[in-house]
Amino acid sequence: MISIQNQVLRKIVLTAAISSFALQASVVSAAPVSPAAVVVEDKRANSLSQLQQQSSLIALGQFSTALKEYPTNRTVYGGKLVNYVQTFLIRKTYKGTTLRTVKVINTGVFPRPLTTSPLNLVYPGPFAENEDYVVFLRPVPGTEFYSLVGILQGIYPVVRGRSIAFRGFGFGELHDLPLQEMEKRIRQSLTLSSDAAIR
Repeated sequence: MISIQNQVLRKIVLTAAISSFALQASVVSAAPVSPAAVVVEDKRANSLSQLQQQSSLIALGQFSTALKEYPTNRTVYGGKLVNYVQTFLIRKTYKGTTLRTVKVINTGVFPRPLTTSPLNLVYPGPFAENEDYVVFLRPVPGTEFYSLVGILQGIYPVVRGRSIAFRGFGFGELHDLPLQEMEKRIRQSLTLSSDAAIR
């Protein structure tokens, strides 16, 4: 009888130990990802429709002056990679959240390369504050951050009321448009995508 009780007790202790270990492992895996450890996805979309599908948030707004830098342990020829976190102040939402601000993470090179360096196309670093942008964003898993879809493919500066698509990245359908026309194109494209998904 005692040996059976001992066996049951051992099973209970072993089960409790396994449960405790599993709980600790789940707590560790649920720990937030450090901003320095984030690797920003750079997969590009093949079309405007795909860009919109990959975006959980499409919005017009500005980056605030608040900027945080998180050096990574990754390097490229010419410098060290740094993750930058900027607050994006949302003025108008075309798709997604009703939040008024989101934190956007982006990678750059330190020291800053020459403006002609191709590194700027892959690692553009922080964007100018207090300027208008239309952005296509997706959440970064395990963090509170968003990142640009396709990096430069997912951001369109608005200068003097007209949109700019980065050459070789942005979609021509969204280039050199008055802001109202750009908004109209985005909404029309979202409606077409939504209608196609219903069929």
